[in-house]
Amino acid sequence: MTYARMIQRVTAATVTLVALAAGVLSARHCITVVSANGESGLAWIYPVSIDGLVLAASMSLLSAAHRKVAASRLAWVMLWAGIAATTAVNVLASTQHGATGCLIAAWPALALTGCIELLLGMVRTAADRKTELADPLMVAALTAYPDGTVPSRASIRRTLSISDSRAKRVQAVLAAQR
Repeated sequence: MTYARMIQRVTAATVTLVALAAGVLSARHCITVVSANGESGLAWIYPVSIDGLVLAASMSLLSAAHRKVAASRLAWVMLWAGIAATTAVNVLASTQHGATGCLIAAWPALALTGCIELLLGMVRTAADRKTELADPLMVAALTAYPDGTVPSRASIRRTLSISDSRAKRVQAVLAAQR
């Protein structure tokens, strides 16, 4: 396993663990607030709809990035609406504990939405790398340097007969493959 792959896996596992813990705490706060305000029978569905909105909007943004098109305004509005709603419901769960209680209660919502974005950022980066590897220039570079070495830009320019800016990009991709 490469060093980059190990970092990727440890990061993904850590972010997933934090997201699960934050999701459980955020859901508990949401259910508490919703139940206290008259919706006891279906209170459990509110955290699904609120945090699910954050995930759905994030996935829409990821899809747009993958297709290399501008994300819709609706996706951005829904993302921020979901973040605002999950933060608000978490804060409302602790208003009786003052400002400190509200700050502590806001943390799970912020951690959860942050973790969702971190995970999707990793997916975006991996998708970008796969796109780069499908580039004929990158295929030629990996063929020319199969042993995993990262040559100088001058060597890449000479071997592949390309400009310095393209050699710089090739060098970055080769370094990321190590």
